[in-house]
Amino acid sequence: MPHKSPEARKAYDAKWREKNRAKTREASRRFRARHLEEHRAYQREYQRAYYHETVKGNPRAAQAARARANEWYAENRERAMLTAKANAGKRRKIARQATPAWANKAAIREMYREAARRSIETGIPHEVDHIVPLRGRKVTGLHVEHNLRVVPKAVNRAKGAVHIS
Repeated sequence: MPHKSPEARKAYDAKWREKNRAKTREASRRFRARHLEEHRAYQREYQRAYYHETVKGNPRAAQAARARANEWYAENRERAMLTAKANAGKRRKIARQATPAWANKAAIREMYREAARRSIETGIPHEVDHIVPLRGRKVTGLHVEHNLRVVPKAVNRAKGAVHIS
């Protein structure tokens, strides 16, 4: 059906999408499923290139990037706090789901107390690390006392969600 103006075409397209909403959603879902791995590989490569070109290769660019991030946080403190709270809630939910009924909850609490004690004593922030991550790419661990250890925060953050055998 030929349309006389771009506005008429937009109106027609909007009406068609509204009428065929389920059909378009299913087509989008199939497309994303086919191209998800390809998209993730692209994102990883883009981030790696960005890091090497700006941050690693140019300390001033890294400093400027940190300054922009700090400025954004200063301007959007409320939004950043909401995001942090949401992420913390997700983290607690994941840990709760990964805790079996037979887990020694007192021993787990003691690990977190030990991390806080070491942070105060040494002045170096410590965290509780899951040896086998709760949400790793290849393996998934449990939130039990045998899977926990107290490590400096920098070590835990550098390790990420990776299981080191």
